[in-house]
Parts: sequence; structure tokens; C-alpha cells
Amino acid sequence: MMGSWSLDFKMIRIGVLIDQLSLGGVTKVAIKEVRYLKEIGYDVDLLVLMRTNQKEGTYLYKDLIDNEITIKFLSDEFPIIFKKSFKFPFFSYFSSFHITSPFVINKAIKKNDYDLILSHGTYTSLSAIGLLKKVKIPFIAYIWDPVSYILKKVYSTTILRILSPIFKPIAHFIDNIIVKNSIAVVTGSKVHCEILSNFDNSKIFIVYPGCKEVKKFNDRREKFIISATRWDSGKKPEFLLDVMKKLKNEYSLIFVGGWLRDSERVKFEKEIISENLADKVEVIGYVDINKLEKFFSRAKVFVHPNFEAFGMTGLEAASFGCPIIFPKGSGVNDLFEHGEQGFFPEEGNIDEFVKYLNIIISDNNLALEMGKSAFNKAKKYTFLEHAKRLSKIIKQLFNK
Repeated sequence: MMGSWSLDFKMIRIGVLIDQLSLGGVTKVAIKEVRYLKEIGYDVDLLVLMRTNQKEGTYLYKDLIDNEITIKFLSDEFPIIFKKSFKFPFFSYFSSFHITSPFVINKAIKKNDYDLILSHGTYTSLSAIGLLKKVKIPFIAYIWDPVSYILKKVYSTTILRILSPIFKPIAHFIDNIIVKNSIAVVTGSKVHCEILSNFDNSKIFIVYPGCKEVKKFNDRREKFIISATRWDSGKKPEFLLDVMKKLKNEYSLIFVGGWLRDSERVKFEKEIISENLADKVEVIGYVDINKLEKFFSRAKVFVHPNFEAFGMTGLEAASFGCPIIFPKGSGVNDLFEHGEQGFFPEEGNIDEFVKYLNIIISDNNLALEMGKSAFNKAKKYTFLEHAKRLSKIIKQLFNK
């Protein structure tokens, strides 16, 4: 399949490419990939398209240093005019460097620097295509959300919907060229397989994100519910306020995780007060990984308000023995069973969320049984296993 690129797989140099060093599941997975692919025996670097001044990037350096990960900020080698970027109005993550970087990425990566690029994200994969065209380095695209999906899911309720007739064919074109130019497309669950398979079914692989291997299950749980992610209005945190208003018990809910915009956090905290929930709901904000793990190991149950193509925090919470309540159809549902490791209500159905939360928090034995089952199931999906699954694909592609 790749005769012209055949190599001893342990000699393959891999660049794991992300767009920015920022908080979130994509960056976490990329960092863990570098660590565990190195552990398997590959020569791997973390490549970051754009160096930014975001303070959240600094939170991740300890993990990079502790695991002796080599990080390269590619924008440092770009011509000065391309070292700056701006976010396009009305878009959550799409920025100018996603368009400009494909034309100058070869200033930072030369031919023979790497044998393979593992590119995370659709917009980032445009730069991987630029690298392929300029210096002939093949790439695997790890597609978390196709552009076609993003357009429909994220922007159909915003002002951008009026431009849908223009954006829809553009989104289809971008998804198509990424699949056509990659040597393989990896996706994190079954959710996007149908969309991606329409372009080239033979290239599509599912590799679930990973989690930490936790050695001991904690059966001493406290009276709080946890919800953790990188928060913004699209994550629908206010939905959980409606749930808490109907939950008639002494349990509290804590929101953990950084916020995309400080203004949204301030607005949400005011809403908590206006809904008279200040004694039942607390916004913690960003915490380091050790504190997050302590929350997961002590919480009675994990709840997430909106559908996700995967849902990293659901798997992470399960690895620490938390039963999970996650909207039906989300990617993390691939790994866990309704009624066994948690419950999967219909997205947006307040009564179902309240029902399943009440079932768990009113029956301590059931909560511990579900949590232990989640704990054991998550052991099959550690970051090491994630790297091994990627390695299997790489060896298959390189005819080894």
C-alpha cells in the first residue's frame, strides 16, 4: 500500500501535529500519544503550528517536561508576517493561521525531518496537506469533527446559518481533500464514520481516545456531582442548572474546567445566583490534573449536558470509578452500556437527566457497583492501549 515509504517501523520519525498548545481533549491526547508512542519505540516530537500567548498553554508545560517530550513551535520559523493570527468573527476556533500555515509550514519542517505526520483536527490537517505537497511527508489525519459536522452542529443556530448555502459545499470540499490526501483517517468513535466513509471507506479507522490507568478504586464517595470540560456557551452549562432545580436532595454540583471566555463564566455565575442555586452549584474553574483526578475519585457521579463526538471527560471520570451520565449517541457510549456503567439520556431531556441522577445518588450500593464496572471497563482504553492501536495502523500502512 505504501511501498515507496516502507521502513522499519521503529525507525519511523513521527511528528504529532496540533494547531495550538491549549487546554482541551485534543491537546491532551496529542501529548499522551507522543509519550506512549515513544515508550513503544518510535521517535516522536510534538509539533505546534502557532505559538500563542494564551496563559492556558503554560499549564501544559509541566506534563511536557515531566515526560521529556520535545516540542517545536512551527510558527517560530515562519516569515514574520505569518507569526501572528486572529480569530475569524463568529467562529469558535477557526483562525487566520489555519489558512496561512499550509503555505509556509515547509519553512519549519524540511524533507526527511519526519517520515509521518499525525495531524489532529480538520483545520490542522490543511497544513499537513501543505507539507505533503511541498516536502512529500505523508500524514494520518485524526479527525475529531469533520467540517461538515461542525457547520451543522455548531453554527446552524448562529448568524452564520444565513451563509450555509455557501459554507456547505466548502465544508464538503475540505473534508474530501483531507481524506483524499491522507494515507489514513483516524476518528475517535463511530459517530463520524458514516460522513468520512462517504469519501473513502478504505482509509477510515476508529481509535478511541485514552485515559490514565488508575490502580485503585475508591469506594468512599462524597455527596457531590461533577461536570468537567472546557466550558463555553455551546457546552450548555445552563441546562444543568435546570436539572439541579428539579433535583430534590442535598447533593451539590461542581463545574470544573477552564472557560473559553471569562465573560461567559461571569454571566453563568450571575445566572447561578439569580436562580437561587448558589448553595447547590459551584464553579471551580481550571484545576491541574492532580486536583481533577481527586474530584473524579471522590464524586458520586459524573454528568455532561450535551452530545459529544466522543467525550473525553466521560472516559476519564469512568477511569476513576465515577458512573457517567452522558447524552445518548455520544461517542463515549461506544465503550459503556446504559444501566451498567451509567445512563445515557436523550440530549436536552431534563426529566431523564433528573431521573437517572436520582437513581444513582439515592442508591449507594448501585452507585458503587456502576462505578466499579466503569473503573474496570476503562482499563481497556488507557493511553498506552491508544498508542498501541495507532502503532498497529502505522505498521499496516508501512507494510510491516
